[in-house]
Amino acid sequence: MGYFKRLVTPDDEEAFVDGCRELYKQEWEKALVHLSHAEHIPDGAFLAGMASMKLERFEEACRYLASAAERSEQLNALLGKYGLTIELNMPITVLVAEYIRPDKHGALLALTEANQRLERYDSAVKCLYELHKNDPDDVVVRLSLVEILMQQYPSDRAVDRQVVRLCKGIENESTCNTARTHAIQGSCSQKGLKCWTLPGRRSQKR
Repeated sequence: MGYFKRLVTPDDEEAFVDGCRELYKQEWEKALVHLSHAEHIPDGAFLAGMASMKLERFEEACRYLASAAERSEQLNALLGKYGLTIELNMPITVLVAEYIRPDKHGALLALTEANQRLERYDSAVKCLYELHKNDPDDVVVRLSLVEILMQQYPSDRAVDRQVVRLCKGIENESTCNTARTHAIQGSCSQKGLKCWTLPGRRSQKR
């Protein structure tokens, strides 16, 4: 942003643009400093949440991402104004990764991860159910639900039946095959199952 452009640009938008510049350079700390001054803008809150996730500041991430999700109809407005496109890769399971975009789906998916990292599993499941309601066919969301339900309710027969329903039609995903087998056998073992891998672990893009 040039000198004269900055003279007529609101401070919060200037901070937002500076934050985006640092995001593109993967300077997460610097990005968060700028974006925290633009958190009242939905796009600013979303990107501040994603920068917080990269820095493993999950409490901050929850606050920013919840704010962005609540105002999802305004997401991507400021990014679009400046002609910016941002996608951030986030592991979903040990086999699947997802590109997170500035929309309600992306905000809720990232919020799920932040809640899990804080061991707020009820809040994570609530986010996933909302995502599943919005798009019942989303395989990524279904797999995430399967894993967290099996982790948190390993001996609940009602959950076993729900796991089987969620896995229906997902024939080639090893996580779901494992979940289906354990659920049918009535032994929901946690072995080999982890919803959302740590940053930097190996994952397979989907």
